[in-house]
Amino acid sequence: MARNKRYFLFMLVMTVFMALLFGTALCENETPYTLIDGTRGNNTIEGPQGLLYGDVATKWCVKMSSECYIIFKTQEPVSIDGYILVKANDDASNVNRSPYQWELWGMNSSTVPKKNDKGWEKIDDHTDKEDKTMSINANWDSYAFILSQSAPQYEYYMLKIRNSLGDPYMQLSELKLITDRTIEYEIVATDNPEQAIVAKGELVYNNELFELVHSEDVFSDTIVLGGGLTPIKVSSSRKIRLKMKERIQTEPAGIYVDHLSAYDIGESKVDKLQFSRLRVVFR
Repeated sequence: MARNKRYFLFMLVMTVFMALLFGTALCENETPYTLIDGTRGNNTIEGPQGLLYGDVATKWCVKMSSECYIIFKTQEPVSIDGYILVKANDDASNVNRSPYQWELWGMNSSTVPKKNDKGWEKIDDHTDKEDKTMSINANWDSYAFILSQSAPQYEYYMLKIRNSLGDPYMQLSELKLITDRTIEYEIVATDNPEQAIVAKGELVYNNELFELVHSEDVFSDTIVLGGGLTPIKVSSSRKIRLKMKERIQTEPAGIYVDHLSAYDIGESKVDKLQFSRLRVVFR
């Protein structure tokens, strides 16, 4: 009887320990955003939730019969300095699928808001018909839109997209809010839309405007790129964090600043290798 009691207590303690262990691990991997609502995707795995995973391997792909939208909630109300939209994995081959004419809205509410509820406040308006900011057809390019001043704190956010750049479908791989003047993005490169690789090398960015605060290779391996080439160290992606030193205001709507110009891959010649780029638009 005593042995059974000790065994029961042991199993109880182990169960609690494992729950805490794995529960903590899950919390560390959770996205900072919670999906509330959004336009259905082209299929079950390409719905609006694909924007919020913090992973460029997922995406939101939707057929544009009318405007599409996504509503999400932050863990607590936050003031943002801007936001990042990341192109999808196959924009180079499926051209003109990026957003064209969109708005970002914010709201604080005691109840979960819906798309047409009163109380939404506009944070950014990108509906100028002449503005085709995301028209370059490249895979995984990141576009950081920096507001002219920090927005008020909001708990709920909504991105409404009126059109794509011309294709019947619209797609994006990530949506991120910029807080604390810090831009977080992921660099990938590819010579095949289905295979993401990044050659290790030096990151080039405008150090008068930004400070590099973090650089991390997510996964590394050594492979041979093409026949007869010297093996080089590559990674599936590199996560970068840049902090704004100052905010630029321009007239009219903005300027581009390319922070990633290239990676040094040594003596190897890889003509087809395409690197994703960060393009910053000051609003």
